[in-house]
Amino acid sequence: MRRFSISFRRQGVVTPEPLETDLVKLGILTKQVSEFTTDDIGKVDVSIPYNNEGSGISGPIVFEVVGVNHHTTAEHQKTITLMTKNIIRKAAFDAKEPNNTDSMRKTNGNNRWSVSNIRQWLNSQAAAGKWFTAQHDYDAPPIPGNVYGEGDVAYADAPGFLAGFSANVLQHFTDITNITALCSADGGGSETTVDKVFLPSNTEMGLGNNSEGSHLSVRYPDNNSRIKQLNGSDYYYWTRSPYPVMKSSLVLCVLPSGESSFSHIMASSGHGIAPIIVLH
Repeated sequence: MRRFSISFRRQGVVTPEPLETDLVKLGILTKQVSEFTTDDIGKVDVSIPYNNEGSGISGPIVFEVVGVNHHTTAEHQKTITLMTKNIIRKAAFDAKEPNNTDSMRKTNGNNRWSVSNIRQWLNSQAAAGKWFTAQHDYDAPPIPGNVYGEGDVAYADAPGFLAGFSANVLQHFTDITNITALCSADGGGSETTVDKVFLPSNTEMGLGNNSEGSHLSVRYPDNNSRIKQLNGSDYYYWTRSPYPVMKSSLVLCVLPSGESSFSHIMASSGHGIAPIIVLH
């Protein structure tokens, strides 16, 4: 018996192109992730195309290798941790929450990473103005009236940060389980989140041990190594770590000198962001 193979083509249906799974072929990396070693830390820049009109960020984004197999998962044991070489924009960590019964969060924003505006925005692919969803009863978006500083501090109308990367690249972003401290107003201790994009912790930057991951010690051994710039000048940038004692709106940041700020950095202030991603 002769066998026949019959195929059907549905009119008007377009089959999507398969994703390119090789970051070397995409021109993102010069070698495979598994070939990176600690010798590459602080010496290799990774330029990733970025096209996201309205995000306040001009592409490409230049990252640098700050860790090798530092952030891993059960599925992905070979990874490279990338942090932006410099600050990519200013943004509030979290907006004022006008209806919050906590007076500090009412006027200065919330220092809890898990519910922060900046975490939600960094991990969103949503279209302009569509990324914000309230994370708790008092949550509010970072519109101009809810943040301090110039207009570039607000970003409620921006598209989600992830919207600027291609699907080819996004498939290599690793979901990382992060530990972040809680201030005493939230009961102290710590909590975990799963993030594709995240801000560094105070611990990861070598600015104190709050048991929030481990120090990226090869790249950030001292104050000078931690300095990052915005538009050519040394500038402040956020960590994801809260001020530890009864200051429910204060967030720790890295000063222009590379030192840690331990007070008076309100979540609704406009400081720089230098996010981290982990490629596998």
